[in-house]
Amino acid sequence: MPPTPIERFLLDIDAKWPASEFTIPFWVIGSTALMLQTAYLRGTKDSDVLGVAPITGQVADSLLLLAGKGTPLHRQHQVYLDVVISKLKRFHDNDKADIKAMIELDLVGHSHLVDRFLAAADVFSMDARAHHLTRYAKNLNWVEREYLGVPETEYQLPPWADA
Repeated sequence: MPPTPIERFLLDIDAKWPASEFTIPFWVIGSTALMLQTAYLRGTKDSDVLGVAPITGQVADSLLLLAGKGTPLHRQHQVYLDVVISKLKRFHDNDKADIKAMIELDLVGHSHLVDRFLAAADVFSMDARAHHLTRYAKNLNWVEREYLGVPETEYQLPPWADA
């Protein structure tokens, strides 16, 4: 079976990543991940990527220079790489649709979602992202209530986490 357009984009990133650089395993999230693993389809303009280890600094810059918005790979494949934190950050309609599809396809359970949130919140509470935690928690509570049909989880956020 020939590769899908998204797979061709990811294969091109891999082929163009400098051989002298170390290998970067990364996980694709959002609609792109769903389209790679399931029959889920929707239009997308970006491939959201979150690394196994946080992709920051020079590694993130190099990836974005290779496959980010406006690059030759973006123009060739009509999709670009975007290094993101979470679907709960932006929380636009497409993000909500992706979250709903992941839940409906049984790709994410409530306990896993809460564990991931708590792990990220622990890291975020120690840096400049702390002030976003209240909004992320509210977005997660919305997902719990609207898509999972479970009681909202109460979080003990740091006092400096401001809405």
